[in-house]
Amino acid sequence: MMESDWIDARYRKPTKEDADHKGCVIAWHRYDGTMVTGWHQFGRSEFYTHWMPAPKPPKGFPLWENPPGRAMPDPMLAEKKTETKKP
Repeated sequence: MMESDWIDARYRKPTKEDADHKGCVIAWHRYDGTMVTGWHQFGRSEFYTHWMPAPKPPKGFPLWENPPGRAMPDPMLAEKKTETKKP
């Protein structure tokens, strides 16, 4: 990527369509430099000044939401557990 690939967030903020499958873009943080962050952070922080879409994954590497053997439940989607009392 070249310097000109950076998009100035003052003129265009990233959208969900600009993000990768996890909702991330490459960002330039005013104090910390290059970072990977969620596209939605640009409306919340003035410290992200520029961004670019994340590159596509390497050829032959499929994308998994939960990779085999490392699946973790999403606490936001987990059903509320109810306790059952024994009489």
